[in-house]
Amino acid sequence: MLSAKRPNARLGARHFVVAVAWAAGVPTASATPPHVVSVTPAPDSAGVDPATKEIIVVFDQPMANGYSVTHGLGTGPRDVPGDAGAARWPDDHTFVDPIRLRADRDYGVSFNDGAFQNFTNAAGEALVPYPMRFSTAATATKPRAAANARLLARLKRAIDEDYSHRDIRGVDWDARFREFTPRLLGAPSVRAFGRTAAELLVPAHDAHMALWLRRGLTEWNYLPFPMPVANVNPDALPKLVPGWTSLGDGAVATGRFPDGVGFIAINEWERATQAALPDIYAAIQAADPLRGLIIDVRANEGGSELIGQKVAGCFVRKPTPYANVRARQNGSWLGPFQNEVAPNPACAAFPAERVAVLEGPTSMSADESFLKMMKLAGAAIVGQTSLGSSGLPRPHRLGHGLVLMVPSIEDNWPDGTPVEGVGVSPTVEVEATAADLANRDPVLDAALALLRRSGG
Repeated sequence: MLSAKRPNARLGARHFVVAVAWAAGVPTASATPPHVVSVTPAPDSAGVDPATKEIIVVFDQPMANGYSVTHGLGTGPRDVPGDAGAARWPDDHTFVDPIRLRADRDYGVSFNDGAFQNFTNAAGEALVPYPMRFSTAATATKPRAAANARLLARLKRAIDEDYSHRDIRGVDWDARFREFTPRLLGAPSVRAFGRTAAELLVPAHDAHMALWLRRGLTEWNYLPFPMPVANVNPDALPKLVPGWTSLGDGAVATGRFPDGVGFIAINEWERATQAALPDIYAAIQAADPLRGLIIDVRANEGGSELIGQKVAGCFVRKPTPYANVRARQNGSWLGPFQNEVAPNPACAAFPAERVAVLEGPTSMSADESFLKMMKLAGAAIVGQTSLGSSGLPRPHRLGHGLVLMVPSIEDNWPDGTPVEGVGVSPTVEVEATAADLANRDPVLDAALALLRRSGG
């Protein structure tokens, strides 16, 4: 739930946003956007005294007296600092946010966030958003060594026996566990155990691994994965693709260029895409097979591989193997098993050599399976190498509400070449920065040029 707070009024409980703007005069000149110099408590600090009464923010330049503070949003943990009165400006470089904290909690705060941009300098330039998180110290409790030992044993078993990517990145897990065992056994609470366990697991650098603490309807993810920046601008694409039509609540979009090149964006392999399959098939058939078709999956982070098979089945004329898969379970490997994409009778085969698939660094999981299907079918892959993350994660209930999601499969190319940590490389590599994508799309342009050069 999201609610708003203004001076002397508070709505909501779990998450709230402070977004108050004070008149600061009409900006007279542009200036360098302000930045945060320091915050107390320090970002990412653990063991903060729960008696702390305020967050103090220092800026690099004089500020106007507006402010936008979001609590509990966009930073991972979901605890919300209690409201303890009106915020204040002791001077034009310093902002003070009164708070109430509880022991053994994980807090997320951001200064400016999304639509809330009321931290500005005297010239009206908005503060570069500054998200942070911190955790408070636990109060003294009775020894938890026995309970922690059980949690630790289940954690180690999940990594050693069921984690399919355990040895891919060269992490010495035995040494890692030896290093962290004293801290884990001595953790004063389940939350503290979760924070320490997440620190232990960081070198996995695995987008499919997650450590959750679930208490009733509340969840804390202790192991958020830092996703790279996507090489697509969803706001610009509708202006660049003629006949843009959004389907399935934005999961799919279609278009067609004047010379007959078709366009399909597929942003997820989920139910909305499943429902839009007839429209996808129609868009494939409407594309000129001599001019070509573009399929854009740069914003796609996976879902159901089976849906991807149905779309890729429109471009193969015979069953085509695309994956060699092994599964890790109870310390043993099962397989390998071969996955293949078969022709889809719901759509006539479109020539794969006239297809350009757009990929990027956030393409992952089932989307990488689709990329493999299309590359082996003969389509050109345009953009930047995909994330290299698969795994079919399975839940491991460690106890006391802690749940560890661990990848269970190893998904390779048919010849056994790994995808995990490597990704699917493009046929035509195109770099695209945020500035490049503001009003144009170099990846889309490269795909159009490729199809038009080789088209009829």
